[in-house]
Amino acid sequence: MVIWIWPSTFNLNDFKEEEKMGSLGMPELIVILVIALVVFGAGKLPQIGENLGKAIRNFKGATEKEKIDVTPKKPDEISGGSKQ
Repeated sequence: MVIWIWPSTFNLNDFKEEEKMGSLGMPELIVILVIALVVFGAGKLPQIGENLGKAIRNFKGATEKEKIDVTPKKPDEISGGSKQ
């Protein structure tokens, strides 16, 4: 027999719909920034940020420049339109 005790601190309002697992809040971002500061040092962080910004800009430019048509083609368009 299993006895399950409802914890007194459990509140259903703790599980709000807008707070989903995987979202980063300000405390998490501060911890990440401190770890990056310790690992890379204060002198290297501006260069890393600059390179990251350039990479994002290049990626956006490459995706906006080249549009690929992914609509399915009809069978007669694939074979060249000639009927035998």
